[in-house]
Amino acid sequence: MPVDPLPEHVVEPRQVGHSVELLRRRFGIAAPSALGEVRARWATLVGDPLAGKSEVIDLRDGTLRVRADDPAVAQRLRWDEARILAEVSPGDAVRVLSIRVSPLPHDP
Repeated sequence: MPVDPLPEHVVEPRQVGHSVELLRRRFGIAAPSALGEVRARWATLVGDPLAGKSEVIDLRDGTLRVRADDPAVAQRLRWDEARILAEVSPGDAVRVLSIRVSPLPHDP
């Protein structure tokens, strides 16, 4: 297999962090701090009872992905979708709440 040379515009090596940041933006993945902030605020956003039965999975391309352990919990989150989205992202960075019903992982 032949090896292609580096493109002409690459003058010097880049730091890995720079490349990761470019890939994150290219694939629409939220910054780790944004996802961490939503996870930290989840109980405040939905209340302790719902937070104990759901978890934030991912934030990508304006879609907040959440796992709920029961269809009733998923339905309740859907009822509150507009409020949750408004509170999680006042600037409309998060536009969609996607909810998947599946068992939550248990702590060991």
